[in-house]
Amino acid sequence: NIPYYDIIFISDPGHEIEWRDLGAQNVVELPISAGSPAVFQKIINKCENKKIYDVTFIGRLDGPLHYHRLDILNYLASHGVALNIWTWNENKEFVEEFPLVKSRINGSVYGEEMVKILAQSKIVLNIHILTQPCGGNLRLFEIPAAKSLQIADKCPSDWFTDGNEIVLYKDNDDLLNKINYYLNNEQERINISNNGYKRVLKEHRYE
Repeated sequence: NIPYYDIIFISDPGHEIEWRDLGAQNVVELPISAGSPAVFQKIINKCENKKIYDVTFIGRLDGPLHYHRLDILNYLASHGVALNIWTWNENKEFVEEFPLVKSRINGSVYGEEMVKILAQSKIVLNIHILTQPCGGNLRLFEIPAAKSLQIADKCPSDWFTDGNEIVLYKDNDDLLNKINYYLNNEQERINISNNGYKRVLKEHRYE
């Protein structure tokens, strides 16, 4: 079907290579936005804006493209991280072999309630689906729009700067160390969160 399309927009720079290999002539990298930060803040201002969760993960845990998330979350739970997980109800069969992860699942969450939880979290983990080689899911922009610290596995360097607007990790040990560090260094955590929010306002709005 590729010859029938004049232009293809993609959200992950790695997909540009894939599309061009398939014969696409006009491919544009266009980051997915978080929506309007003003809308997020309007939702957040209606609730008690306190950081009541240490570490939060919101996302799917089903199927081969998300299964690696279970391994990572299980590693963190086994090392005493105070995880709070929200996922889809359909994931039940996949978490059965990970009782530590299962015990930290609070149910599913969407819309305004999801924004509220993001804002009430000190740290939010962003573990991309395996089909995104460079990163670029919705959560990448939603977390800083809620003014929380994002620790992610990947992110294009021209979207957010590692250590200044986002925190990137290399492996499970690195992730664990960075979680513990930023839980114990509140001002650094707040500074990075605020810088991420400013970057969203400046460059990553739908407008």
